[in-house]
Amino acid sequence: MTEEDRLSSPGSTAGNILNEKEAEARPNNNFLATTSKETRDVSENSSTTDVDPEKSEQQTETAEELPPRDITGWKWAVVVLSILSSTFLFALDNTIVADIQPVIVLHFNDVKNLTWLSVAFLIGAAATNLVWGKIFGQFNAKWTYILCVVLFELGSAICGAAPSMDALIIGRAICGVGGSGMYVGVMTLLAATTTIHERPMYIGGTGLTWGLGTVLGPIIGGGFSDSSAGWEWAFYINLCIGAACAPVYLFMLPNKDPRPGISLMDRAREMDYVGSILTMGAFVSGVMAVSFGGVTYEWNSGQTIGLFCCSGI
Repeated sequence: MTEEDRLSSPGSTAGNILNEKEAEARPNNNFLATTSKETRDVSENSSTTDVDPEKSEQQTETAEELPPRDITGWKWAVVVLSILSSTFLFALDNTIVADIQPVIVLHFNDVKNLTWLSVAFLIGAAATNLVWGKIFGQFNAKWTYILCVVLFELGSAICGAAPSMDALIIGRAICGVGGSGMYVGVMTLLAATTTIHERPMYIGGTGLTWGLGTVLGPIIGGGFSDSSAGWEWAFYINLCIGAACAPVYLFMLPNKDPRPGISLMDRAREMDYVGSILTMGAFVSGVMAVSFGGVTYEWNSGQTIGLFCCSGI
């Protein structure tokens, strides 16, 4: 028997020691193998975790790029053109009376109220602009916008069929109120139905239509005043365009509710009625002071000073 066989034989003390050391070495090898496997698993999980945020970020960006509307193509183009037409009409109505004022004065034989033709429109628009913003923030944008269109068309009908200068002035004020709401409604609808990347293009479209309406207003008004149709059609034209766009407003305009699930009574209860009245009073007196100062009243007159004070307070 060799020395190595003798040491490794079960009966020898040295053999027992060697066997115990081999037994201790085997669990350590198993532990190292298990640790290595766990390290690989952790590394794989870490690499998978590193990829997941990128995928989720890409999915988020893709979701953000999807337009928040349920119509596309030519239907969406028709909707955009229809609501932009209301901006055009609002701007058109702001300047269309510039060339028909002489004809209106001769028709009603009332020159003392001539200033009110433009002032009434500005008062209605300026006094209710912020109020419409609060209303659109509470109620359904589609139906609130349609309400504003109805008000504007009602004012246009009153202006066209006015039997007196006073009725014409009232119609102009109603047009200002409805037109201001239409303008706020266009901005609200475009903001609610477009992505952040395409929104500047559509908002720029409102500026384009506003500019066109402002420039073409005196031209169209002068054309009607000199034609056989008469100056009344400077206001009836709003009814024609509104009637053509009405089916689009009713059946194709996206339905956007800023506060779904909230009852109408709760929304109406949260409106600031006192603040709205004070805001309207401030703008009405301010516009009257600027419009009548130096024309109807002297700048240092009590009426003008009182209007400025009322607006500031």
